[in-house]
This record gives sequence, C-alpha cells and structure tokens, in this order.
Amino acid sequence: MVINKKGSVRDIALFMVVIFSIGLVSFLLMFVYNSTSNLMLESPEFNDTMAGDVMLEHQETMNGIDYFSLAIFIGFLFAVIITSYLVGGSPVFAIIYILFFVVLGVVSGILESIWGEVSQMVVFGTTINNLPITDFLLNNLTLLVIVVGFVGLIVMYIRGERLEWEKT
Repeated sequence: MVINKKGSVRDIALFMVVIFSIGLVSFLLMFVYNSTSNLMLESPEFNDTMAGDVMLEHQETMNGIDYFSLAIFIGFLFAVIITSYLVGGSPVFAIIYILFFVVLGVVSGILESIWGEVSQMVVFGTTINNLPITDFLLNNLTLLVIVVGFVGLIVMYIRGERLEWEKT
C-alpha cells in the first residue's frame, strides 16, 4: 500500500494554473524584451555595432521561449497520465472527480477569457505574433483541461478496475 498517493483532480488544477502562468509570464517577458531591445537598437550608439548584432541575433533566440510552453504542456500531460495510473481510483470517487472537474472547467474558461483580453490589448502590439504555440494553448485552455482531465479519469478508472480484479 502506498501512503500519500498523488494524482487526482488537483493535478489538473495545477496543470491549468501552471500553463496559464507560464503563458502569461512568457508573453510579458517577450513584450518587455522586444520593447527594450528595439529602443536600444534605435539608438545611434548601439546600432551598427557588435552589440547591436548580438541583440538582433538574440531576438530570434527569444522566440524559442514559445517552445517552453509546449514542453511544459507535454510534461504535465505525461505527469497526469502517470500519476493517475499510480493512484488507481475507485469508480465511486469518479463522481466526485467529475464534480470538481466541472468547476475546473469553469475556472479554465475564465482564465481563457482573461488571456484573450490581455493578449489583444493595444499596448502589447504584435507581441502575440511571436508566441503562436502559447497563444494556441491558452486560447484552447478549457478544451485542453477537459481532455487532460478525462484522460486522467479514464487511466485512473482502468487502474482501479484492474486492482479490484486482482483482489478477487
């Protein structure tokens, strides 16, 4: 018997909050970096120097921050599957899981709406064009939370049935 098992609807909530937070932070970092580097590149002391060339190359590198959000999403997907398998829940608790899951769906819809409002603000300009993967993940956050949650529920239920079968 494993004590202090992890793997439940809390993992889905953590998934939702972390994906949203990383997306928002990377969006803001990209905006600040692009704004400051563009100001530096416009100054005559900085432009057409070796430092200016490095700054231009680094702007292209910063676009890779978008893949960080994708890596975190894939990591959480695997983590939910693995922890759900290790827990092996009882079908009786599936109803409680679904009830909390509905609440998480509503909260993810709110976070998705917040992302839509923030990312389309005029003050941020075209920063969102540098983060297409993050934009896709956060514009479809509710769908992703539902899919990951149901995958976790199915894996947990299958494992629970197998444990019940082995007891008999």
